[in-house]
Amino acid sequence: MKKYFTLVEVLGVVALIAILGAIGFAGYSYAVSSAKESSTRSLIERIGNSLENCRNQNGFIPAARGDFSTIKITLTDGNEKITIRDSSSDKEYKKSDNNKNNKKFYDVFTRSLDMDSITNSLGNDGVLTDAWGNPVYYRYPGIINKGSFDIISAGPDGVFGKDGADTPPNSIDKYREDGEMVCDDIGNF
Repeated sequence: MKKYFTLVEVLGVVALIAILGAIGFAGYSYAVSSAKESSTRSLIERIGNSLENCRNQNGFIPAARGDFSTIKITLTDGNEKITIRDSSSDKEYKKSDNNKNNKKFYDVFTRSLDMDSITNSLGNDGVLTDAWGNPVYYRYPGIINKGSFDIISAGPDGVFGKDGADTPPNSIDKYREDGEMVCDDIGNF
């Protein structure tokens, strides 16, 4: 005697497979999102530690006044340099620089940042980017971190603050309410 599966049994198995697939996909999406957030937090912490090492060893941190600046790193042979881009000018710190302070900043910053592992965080134009491909912004002196520097990523949505601005806001109120983050931005504050 031949036994066949009924239509109800087949549909039940298909539904069960679909439910398990949806749960698996949601878990995978969460894991990828968490990994990107963790990677971006780690990058911001590494940049911050590198800047602190520069302050401790060189006695200064490069100024990036006004609007937030990007940090561009060029690693081509003979032209290795770090460019702090702000609204008024680009300040370059080269590996082979006649200015001892600029060369020392380059050496300390790149050694602290571990340049071999940072290349994955460089965009096509050499600008440091977060795990979602958005630029990481820097400002010194900081407005949010008074007496220090601000470093921020726009997070997965690519816009800043709770109002969705194109550039980082100047007030902590755009990021936090009652001590709680109100947006998905990642910063050192």
